[in-house]
Amino acid sequence: MASREELNARRELAKKLHRAATAKVSRHMKKGVKLEGTNKDPRHADIKHVNKLTAKQLDAHISRLQTFTSRKTQYLPGAGKNAILSGDLYRQFESVKKQVNAKRAAVYESVKDIQIPTYNNMTVSQLQGQVPDHPTIQSPSSHAPHLPVKTTNKGIKNDKQLKKSIKALQSELAEGHSEKIIARDQKVMRKFFKDINKVNKGEPVKNLRKDFWSLTPEQFAFLWKYTRFADAASQDYETAKAHMHDPKGLGEASETFDTQIRHMQNLVNDVKRMRF
Repeated sequence: MASREELNARRELAKKLHRAATAKVSRHMKKGVKLEGTNKDPRHADIKHVNKLTAKQLDAHISRLQTFTSRKTQYLPGAGKNAILSGDLYRQFESVKKQVNAKRAAVYESVKDIQIPTYNNMTVSQLQGQVPDHPTIQSPSSHAPHLPVKTTNKGIKNDKQLKKSIKALQSELAEGHSEKIIARDQKVMRKFFKDINKVNKGEPVKNLRKDFWSLTPEQFAFLWKYTRFADAASQDYETAKAHMHDPKGLGEASETFDTQIRHMQNLVNDVKRMRF
């Protein structure tokens, strides 16, 4: 059992740490991080409250204060009013983001100068230069594997979202990630051919299906990521879906549909000649 002198010494330490914590809260406030009154703030409302704590309670309180006042414990403002992010988590996010961006840049460097005949021999970099930074979900550029991750603390709401972002980036660095992405995107095309077949059983579609599935995984990845093949597939799929139950079939939309199928076939032909 602690003596009175020992308890008084602990209480003085707790008060000293309380004042240090208050100074730290003030410094963070100047940076736009409001810690006071949040679950991050270990202080009691009244510094004199420590006089009422038992030895066990004092030890726990001192431990929380020491953790909070440590230089390792920092916070950043997040997205939205009074949003707070843990500094250690954000440092981890920045580290993983840097690795992902380096990996993306290295992969893109290996393909950016490849010419695509269907686009008048434009290179991948020239074609991607025509793509907006914030593409729509239907666009093949939504995969945009060459674009760096630009998210900062101002785009993250809380630690939960921050952890989710870290996990997503780590998965991109994990072994087998590329194979999983290829399998996911090929699943999209299986559904595409299955549904397209309901409205168009012509030779162009049959030939496209045959040539498409003859591509190697590397060729498929290039086709999907760095050309507008996925965009053409999306447009044809929407056209087909809109006419799926129309007794007249595609009708006036058939010309647009056929044009996209030819475009897709040309791209497949281009990529079949490439070696990775």
